[in-house]
Amino acid sequence: MRFLYRIWLIIVRGLMSLLICRRLIPVSETYDGASFFTIQNGKRVATPLLLVLAVVELSDVVFAVDSIPAVNKCCSATFLPSKLCYVISLALT
Repeated sequence: MRFLYRIWLIIVRGLMSLLICRRLIPVSETYDGASFFTIQNGKRVATPLLLVLAVVELSDVVFAVDSIPAVNKCCSATFLPSKLCYVISLALT
C-alpha cells in the first residue's frame, strides 16, 4: 500500500509542477524539432520540450527537499552548510 501511495505522490507532484510551469511560461501546442522555443503569431513561446525539462527538474528539487529528514539522520554534523551541500548533491544526482 505504501508503494501505491508513493506512486500517487509522484503523479500529483508532476501535475502540480506542470500546472505551475504552464502558468509561468506560455507554451505552444506543437513541437518544433529539437528547439525549446518557437515563434507563433509574432510571439516567442516555449515548446512542450521545455515544459518537460522544467517538470523533470522541478521534480528533482522536490525530491531533494523531501529528503531533508533523511539528511538529518545520516549527517551527524550540526554545521548547516554541510547539510546544505548534502541536499544539493542529492538534487544534482
